[in-house]
Amino acid sequence: MADAAASKGVLGWIERTGNRLPDPVFIFFGLIGALIAISAAAAAFGYSAPHPSEVGDNGEPVMVTAASLLSAENIRRLWVEMPQTFTHFHPLGYVLVVMLGAGVAERSGLSSPAPCAQACAARRNFS
Repeated sequence: MADAAASKGVLGWIERTGNRLPDPVFIFFGLIGALIAISAAAAAFGYSAPHPSEVGDNGEPVMVTAASLLSAENIRRLWVEMPQTFTHFHPLGYVLVVMLGAGVAERSGLSSPAPCAQACAARRNFS
């Protein structure tokens, strides 16, 4: 009875829609593929836009032209500058350490429901 009531309404629709979504990794890969395709199309059509803060010698905004992410220069930059990008993006270090710790805790059994239940029971005993 509770399941039938929960499956109706806005929250039920949100849950059903969310359950139909693919894994976030595949969404991420799809968005990367779309970005690569858009960059290739923009470069092929020769799109350009004025830079929002850079001004040339003549006082006019500098025009920035679209470059394909599949160009030889961008692929070279990806592989050559990737280590520097990762080392200079400081939050990534914290995220990797936390994910490593969570993985170790999960594999060792520290994050399973049993230790949590034991901790809650011990807390109740001391209160």
